[in-house]
Amino acid sequence: MISFVSDFNAIADVSATLVEVLTKGLHVGFPNDAPKVLLRDLKDDPTENAITVFLYDVSEDASTRNRPATVRRENIGNSVNSVRSPMALSLRYLITPWSFATQGGVNEPRLNEHRYLGLVARLFYDKPIIAGIDLQGLGGLQGSSEALKVSLVPLPLEDRTRIWESGSKPYRLSLVYEVRVVNIDSTVTTPVALVGGSEIGFGTNEPGE
Repeated sequence: MISFVSDFNAIADVSATLVEVLTKGLHVGFPNDAPKVLLRDLKDDPTENAITVFLYDVSEDASTRNRPATVRRENIGNSVNSVRSPMALSLRYLITPWSFATQGGVNEPRLNEHRYLGLVARLFYDKPIIAGIDLQGLGGLQGSSEALKVSLVPLPLEDRTRIWESGSKPYRLSLVYEVRVVNIDSTVTTPVALVGGSEIGFGTNEPGE
């Protein structure tokens, strides 16, 4: 049985979850000098060792677009409603390492960034599904039975470069991850008629279909 995220906080909850998972993983890999994990866009660059997490794309998940409506019995008046299926989203994040190491030679900052990327890649390779106690947020994701699938996107260099150019920034080595499925419950309901205490059969097409 699928448990749906309850409200519009779902996107923020997923971002908070990624930050928490990355923070814990980086502290394991770099117990003494772990970089900070920061939610950022392309406007401001960090000034200390960091991993920035930039949500750059939100799209509807096509594979779940035609899910049927569900039936829900309300406490008030013992009414029965057909509830439109949740909106299902896929989120894409640009994850970028930043190092400002001053020791170890001229190449150390870039080597440090490569180490950060290696740990991030291993973290999500070992944990491609985020669920249970790792889920964070205020919109119903925390404590739910949701499971978020995290996958590395083989985005061509040209496409990644366009992301940076959209913020008037030079290209930086980054990883692109997709997180799906992110559910946002609909508020659209349709009353279901009752005959003799039983529901009349009804179609599951969503409004507008």
